[in-house]
Amino acid sequence: PTGVQEAPEARNAPAFRQYATSWLSLYKTHTVRHTTHSEYASILQKHLIPAFGDLPVTEITTDKIQQLLNDKREYASKTLHEIQMVLGTVLEGAVEDGLIPRNPAKSKRLRNPSTKKKERLALTEEQVADILNHLPTLKQQRDQRYLALLIYTGLRRDEVLALRWAAVDLENGLPPART
Repeated sequence: PTGVQEAPEARNAPAFRQYATSWLSLYKTHTVRHTTHSEYASILQKHLIPAFGDLPVTEITTDKIQQLLNDKREYASKTLHEIQMVLGTVLEGAVEDGLIPRNPAKSKRLRNPSTKKKERLALTEEQVADILNHLPTLKQQRDQRYLALLIYTGLRRDEVLALRWAAVDLENGLPPART
């Protein structure tokens, strides 16, 4: 009809559920941290398998991916990004396996339609005082330091967790000069 022949691999392409489950088991179970593996598994079970589970990997298109993202626009932008990232990684395997010629999840047309706005309120003076008063009751000195850094510096959680001694200038009370 259109003159385009279907590749032999496309006729026998695995369903997304089968392909993604195999990808997670073979390539992620022993190569990423347990928490990362759990996040991938959660994204697959909650978002991707319900959307694409029985669909052959060859039938997942950029349009179908954008529709999934649009349908989930009430989720945070980060969540939609993670959904697209996990799907893109799974489909990159399908490209390498010769099942699809290109990865539809890597299309420049895809847009993150998140409408969720995360408003973060600052702690009240009473909340800060309560936290500081209870710091000594924490058993782990590491936890005391962590909370003190959050309260006194205004750093975000991930910034505190990423801190290294090389980033601390105790003599001048400044971060090291950037080069």
